[in-house]
Amino acid sequence: MWTADSATTSTVLILVLGTPSFSGGISLEDRLRAMTITALHNPREDGEYITGLARGLSVLRAFSAERPDLSLSQIAVATSLNPAVVRRCLNTLVHLGYVAQNGRRFQLRPEVMIFAAAFLESSRIEELVKPYLEEIRDETGDSASMAVLSGRDIVYLVHVPANRLTRVASVGTRLPASETAMGLILLAFAERNEQPILQATSLVESPEKAKRSGYAVVQDEMGSDITSIAVPIMRPDGRVFAAINCASAGQPLSPNGLANSRLPVLNAARERIEAQLQLNPLLAQAAF
Repeated sequence: MWTADSATTSTVLILVLGTPSFSGGISLEDRLRAMTITALHNPREDGEYITGLARGLSVLRAFSAERPDLSLSQIAVATSLNPAVVRRCLNTLVHLGYVAQNGRRFQLRPEVMIFAAAFLESSRIEELVKPYLEEIRDETGDSASMAVLSGRDIVYLVHVPANRLTRVASVGTRLPASETAMGLILLAFAERNEQPILQATSLVESPEKAKRSGYAVVQDEMGSDITSIAVPIMRPDGRVFAAINCASAGQPLSPNGLANSRLPVLNAARERIEAQLQLNPLLAQAAF
């Protein structure tokens, strides 16, 4: 069984708690291995790291759309924490209103959404990006989104749905990075210490190829009839921190055909978003 002590880990920014997710065949244990904060030791080796806080956050991260209702023992297994530690974390979270207890089962409460709401309201990222994504949608008829990398997943920050019915996605939706166009382009530009451990067999396109071309295309994304193309978004300091995409459903377009027709529209939106970030440099630096 995997334990946090045996994993290669990196600090993960928790953007959203308790929001819809799509597992894409990835087990809960694999998701936690890549997504949760390592709670069994102090990675900083100084007095500035609060292990108890990290453990409490890892307990919150044990819940997902696939596992909304958990027992203490299930959380202990998922987080590799001692059951006594999990019990104290749960008692504290119940007292604070973030977790509900029904007999021996636990669920997240709506109070956890305060973290996501505070991030979205303070970052103003939707206010800045949404008009350009709407332009992509209006010009192509595709849905358009912005996402960031979080462990092995991408997390949607902004989403503009297509006029026609496609896969349901919303702010906070998580998808496996290695199976999505936005995930691949973010992995391509991620610094080595930020890259999650990936199973090579799960990659539909290599991040190296995406980095060379400057975009990523995934056909039948997540096993659906959706073809998605994504480009990176850079901060004023030159670091890639997000990606935008447009996703086309039910159209007989090859990856090359999609690139030829959608890439100019995406790149135009990318340039305008990056220009806005130049005017608001603290936005990207503070939030990401």
